[in-house]
Amino acid sequence: NGMDYIQLVDLNNSNAVIGQFDASTVSEIYITGTAGNDSLTIDGSLAAYSKSLTVTFSGGFGTDTLIGAAADTSWALSGSKTGSATIAHGGVSGQDFALTIQFTNVSAISGSTGTDRLAGPSGQQNWAIKDTGKVELAGVTASGIEVLSGGTGDLLDFSALNIGVTVDLDAHAATGFD
Repeated sequence: NGMDYIQLVDLNNSNAVIGQFDASTVSEIYITGTAGNDSLTIDGSLAAYSKSLTVTFSGGFGTDTLIGAAADTSWALSGSKTGSATIAHGGVSGQDFALTIQFTNVSAISGSTGTDRLAGPSGQQNWAIKDTGKVELAGVTASGIEVLSGGTGDLLDFSALNIGVTVDLDAHAATGFD
């Protein structure tokens, strides 16, 4: 019928559509997880849509995961298992749009292709580096992250790595991150 839709799809149930919305009338979507382990994957087409959109995901209980779209994403943790992700993109006629994901009760975030940046909450933080592109911070395990953005007094803990570590403060680079 020529209309654009936003669909909520259950990837573990043969891609069953569990919600469908007329994209022209939606600017916010609220998703609440179950008592079990939930995973929310943001499709890249949603990140490229010519409209700004906010998705709010409350993971509920269990180990809940947020999987980012294949786009440059700015992740920001604001507290324990809480934060946001923003994907800015251009639209028609030079307008700028953003897909914003607000999340709570999320134990893991996963970046995708594109450059994923992670900023920590305010106050002194301990960034536990677990592997290349993988860090634990504020109750969240983040993977697929290329750039870390910490604050004054933050600590980088590389003790879990079984490889040599190089940190170049002038170049703003450390083992496993740009």
